Amino acid sequence: MFRGSGKYIHKRQVSYSSEIELPEITNITYITLDTFEKTTENEKDDLSAWLSLLVKRDADSVTRLVEEHPEFIEIYREIAEFRKDPKELIGMFSEALYEMDKATERYMIEELQDDLKKANALYDEEKARADEEKARADEEKARAEKAEAEIDQLKAILGKNGIAY
Repeated sequence: MFRGSGKYIHKRQVSYSSEIELPEITNITYITLDTFEKTTENEKDDLSAWLSLLVKRDADSVTRLVEEHPEFIEIYREIAEFRKDPKELIGMFSEALYEMDKATERYMIEELQDDLKKANALYDEEKARADEEKARADEEKARAEKAEAEIDQLKAILGKNGIAY
């Protein structure tokens, strides 16, 4: 995907055909650590130091990095502790997964509740429409029965008077 460019920082830029400039809600930057690790540039900026913290594995490179950036000493100490006793790291990871699962569960429940509310609202609308239709049908049936009764009365009156209908 990022192969061949030789660059390790890839920033998304959005442009519009009308050439207007609008601030974007999200800025996406991809950093390819394997490409960074292969670069021979000896940049001394903070970004390069942090990226080096992520990719340097050999003792000499780590020693040089910590000498240049003493703020990394505590991070490397913690990494060394985790390497000695990974149980704590696994516990932290398990706890993070548990929290993510709970958050996902809450999100799914909220989504289902929203869906249920929408379904109930739709049901209520359809039921109200059906009730209206039933009321109209009942009115029409009552009118038809009344008309039929009136016809029967007229027939009876006509029959009494000897008029054929």
